[in-house]
Amino acid sequence: MQPAFLSAIQMKGLEFIELATPDAAPLAIFLESMGFTAIARHRHKPVTLYRMGHINLIVNSASTGAVHDQAVERGVSICAIAIRVDDAQEAYQSLINAGAWEAETQAGVMELNIPAIEGVGGTHIYLIDRFDDRVSIYDIDFMPLDGQGSRFSVLADDNAACISSLTLAVANGREQQWNDFFVQLLGFSLAGTGVVSQSGLAVKVDGSELSAGADIGDEYYSAITFKIGSQTALEKIAAQGDLTFLETEDDNCVQVKLPATFPSAIVWRFEVAA
Repeated sequence: MQPAFLSAIQMKGLEFIELATPDAAPLAIFLESMGFTAIARHRHKPVTLYRMGHINLIVNSASTGAVHDQAVERGVSICAIAIRVDDAQEAYQSLINAGAWEAETQAGVMELNIPAIEGVGGTHIYLIDRFDDRVSIYDIDFMPLDGQGSRFSVLADDNAACISSLTLAVANGREQQWNDFFVQLLGFSLAGTGVVSQSGLAVKVDGSELSAGADIGDEYYSAITFKIGSQTALEKIAAQGDLTFLETEDDNCVQVKLPATFPSAIVWRFEVAA
């Protein structure tokens, strides 16, 4: 069901998730064991693009700045997401006019200047209008790794792979504010208690994860749910060692956290696509 009013913009899909990490090497091992492939590196920054099916994960291991500070504080965590829109600059202006907070971004020489607004816990929401058959942001800011070709087309090994939901851990009593944020600004629709969805992405807003007294600065993305193509792929994930597996009653779902020696704020959920 669509909202009864016109939202500031209409999101067309999720382009990427950016992960902050204090150490790229252990996270690379984890991602590759889960089926992701490193396909490109940023031209000027310690940033690597991983892909599986339609999923783009950007790993940022900066040694200074806000991303580094977040990684030191929370371990592996989401520092930004990027959503697809028809016109990034027009969408950005509409969001600012509707009350969104501008996010401070700084593009380097010969890099794209991607507009962004502030999301949960001071993270960024980038606005991307370069997708489909157009020259992408990856073609401009990244260099392909050996053997990955000159373009960044979706790999064909698991066409069903996608990110189906994100979970926000928010301060108790702020659930409605975040529901309104996604509905009124980004064109999401209510899809159940504490859940909004748009263009195949559900966002779950959870006010029970944070301790009493938590404020807006403590809020964060607490889980990512991936849809993958087969039960066999799920079984391979379940067979991985050195991970903390969380209980689930769903035989078509595996929930993991990174080893205790490598802190992470994220629960990683893998589900078989219907």
